[in-house]
Amino acid sequence: MFFSKLIRRLTLIGLIVVLVFLPRAFTIHNPYLYYGVVAALAIAGAYLENKRSKESSGEAFFEQWRAERKKGKKKFVSKHFLINMIWIAFSVLFGQRVGNDRGPVELVRRLNEESALIFVGGLWVGFSVVVSFVSWHENERRYRKLVWDKDNR
Repeated sequence: MFFSKLIRRLTLIGLIVVLVFLPRAFTIHNPYLYYGVVAALAIAGAYLENKRSKESSGEAFFEQWRAERKKGKKKFVSKHFLINMIWIAFSVLFGQRVGNDRGPVELVRRLNEESALIFVGGLWVGFSVVVSFVSWHENERRYRKLVWDKDNR
C-alpha cells in the first residue's frame, strides 16, 4: 500500500516525536543508547523518504525488481529471511537493553527451559519467513501493477 508524500512525512514526524517523548512515560535504563538509536532511525527515515520521493515514478523500482526477480524467489526469500532475522534480533536486544537493562547472555539464561527456547526460536524463524514471503508478494504485486500501467498507456 502506498501513501501520499504528506501522509508518509507526517507519520515519520509523529513517530519521531513519540519516540523522543516515550522515556517520559517509561523507565529507560540506557538513555544515551536509546536516543542514539532514535537519532539514527530519524536520519535513516528522512533519507529514505527523500530518496523515495525522488524515485516516485516507479521506474527505479521496476528496473531493480526486474533484476531481482530474475535471480529467483528462493534467493530473494533466503536473503530477506537473514535480514529479517537480524532486524528482529536487533530489535529484541535493543528493547531489552534499553527497557530492562538485560544483555543477550541474561536473556538466554532467563530462557533456560528447552521449551521456552524452542518457542521463542520458532517465533523468530516463523516471523522472518512470513515477512520474507510477504515482501516478495508485495514487490510482485507492485511490479505487475507497473507492467499493467505501462501496457495500458
